[in-house]
Amino acid sequence: MKFKTILLLKKNKNHNSKIINFLQSLKVFRIKKYYLQKNDNLKFLRKENIDVLISYLSPCIVPEKILNEVKILKINFHPGPPLYPGLGCYNFALLNKDKKYGVTAHEMTKKVDTGKIFKVKYFPIKTNENVETLIEKSYAQMFNLFKETMVEFKRKKVIRYSRLRWLRKPCNRKEFEKIFELKNFDNKKHIFNVIRSTYLKGFNGPYIDLYGNKFIYSPDEKKK
Repeated sequence: MKFKTILLLKKNKNHNSKIINFLQSLKVFRIKKYYLQKNDNLKFLRKENIDVLISYLSPCIVPEKILNEVKILKINFHPGPPLYPGLGCYNFALLNKDKKYGVTAHEMTKKVDTGKIFKVKYFPIKTNENVETLIEKSYAQMFNLFKETMVEFKRKKVIRYSRLRWLRKPCNRKEFEKIFELKNFDNKKHIFNVIRSTYLKGFNGPYIDLYGNKFIYSPDEKKK
């Protein structure tokens, strides 16, 4: 028996082929894949008869009506631990100088990152870690978590819930953006820690707000 499987992936990610190839290698999934961007409409899923729904770094929220129609498994892979649901998981871990980090496989529900947790995979954070290196490590560990989880499903036709729970409400956009503002300029260590925790090349980084004008930190421009 093969399970009709919908695989939701983030567009333009080089790890997508690894995920697809591994899932195909298990030979129990009949896969239909979609590459999504943030504002994509998921109405097309209403026409699908879904046994297994997998969201892997997908930027889109699956509507509750569709989730309710999934027959066997609806699972999301979140690139952060239960301590950091929602946005900014990498940033908060670095800002708080955490010693370890993790990635989470959980059931999809109406509200993002609130469903029952299946598995978590933890790994250490080094003192010289930054956003880019933590993302790279998280993606590698999340792929390992994906493999372990889907192999378990192949064997048992079910994935058991763990006793782990989310440790706070999911962070929203407004809460996330607050951590980017640089303040407290007398504390040099704090300033450097905020920069380390929020700067990522190609994205808006930490900033100073002076009289309603925003000045964004950019080491790339400085080198020019």
